Amino acid sequence: GIGRFTKEVPGPKALKGLTGEALNQRKALLGNLNKKLSNEQIEKALHFVPLEDVEDFLNLLNRLKDNRTLDRVLPQLGEFYNKDKGARFVLKYAGSFPPEVINTIRFENMVKIFDEFGNEMKRVYDFVIKEKKYELKAWTRWAHWSDEAFLNQFVKDIASIDKLGNLQWVFMKTENITEESLHKYIIRTLKSQKGRNELIRYLKLEQTKALFGFPQKIEDSNELVENIIKHFENKEKFYTLFKVVE
Repeated sequence: GIGRFTKEVPGPKALKGLTGEALNQRKALLGNLNKKLSNEQIEKALHFVPLEDVEDFLNLLNRLKDNRTLDRVLPQLGEFYNKDKGARFVLKYAGSFPPEVINTIRFENMVKIFDEFGNEMKRVYDFVIKEKKYELKAWTRWAHWSDEAFLNQFVKDIASIDKLGNLQWVFMKTENITEESLHKYIIRTLKSQKGRNELIRYLKLEQTKALFGFPQKIEDSNELVENIIKHFENKEKFYTLFKVVE
């Protein structure tokens, strides 16, 4: 029951500042959430949520509560700010799908990937819907570590999918991360020596040509990389795979 809240004084964040009918409505919402989530889970999830956003976030949790893999994301909420921010961004984007889709989402889905030498690696996506893999980034800016973090995941993505339409990267829009700036950052990263080396290291020639629909006449890795860069320099093709959302 709601009376078990004890962590915040003068009252739990989920109920703070409410009286009368608004309080009753919030209690009803929490009662519905309690069918799947404990009060302790809810209160922890609200730790970094601004008071004015509590209503929206509780409604979001209510939309997601019947998803069988939600418990893979919940522990990230309230842990520390950046981890919490990323998890809330994932949940918000997942919650934008229709209800019949939401309950099929597989959060924190692990995929096995093999490099050119047959070595097994693991790639964990924020969530998967059917065959489509979603990677979400709540980065405030493109930092000094962003190139390496991006490449470490993206080259494995390209090496492990059979259709470009089965991959979607989604970035949170900020003052520094916009459609224009993201295109600039990623193209710069792919063009860098590190980027070229990573693409050559992971990508298989025939698989990648088929993935992008490149001509069969491409016969070496350097030419393959140039064609990948040229592909993503086309903004229409770039924004099909990389999205920036509010």
